[in-house]
Amino acid sequence: MIPGIPLRGLSLDRVRLYGMPHVELSGCAGCHGPADNRHHVVPKGMGGGSKSFILETPRGKFVLFSPTVTLCGMGNASGCHGEAHSGLLRFEWQWDDEEVEERWWSGWLLTHGYAPHDPRLYRHGCWRVLRDKRLVREVRL
Repeated sequence: MIPGIPLRGLSLDRVRLYGMPHVELSGCAGCHGPADNRHHVVPKGMGGGSKSFILETPRGKFVLFSPTVTLCGMGNASGCHGEAHSGLLRFEWQWDDEEVEERWWSGWLLTHGYAPHDPRLYRHGCWRVLRDKRLVREVRL
């Protein structure tokens, strides 16, 4: 990540999630079973959901939102959705190349044809799904 990006009170780990592509699978991203609903990767109570993160770059300001992921279970009570709310199931975006990551944080990608949540970002990285800090799967579309 490029130093100097204002984090606006959020952790670097949280900020790295905003604007990344949605995880739109036919099944649950956590267990491969049927997906019942969508979950905000950045929990609503921690700046996700309807809230945004404003990325200030030398190329302008960009409003980024939390991506969503398909999961099984309902709300914070059951299934992988419940595990995500409890923190047992987590999601991390991993760039394949530091140069491309720099282009994202500098605003270059966002001014050269990529939009926030652009599925083409999967060309440059993947989602890592972790359960109890162990890798469950990588999602590349």
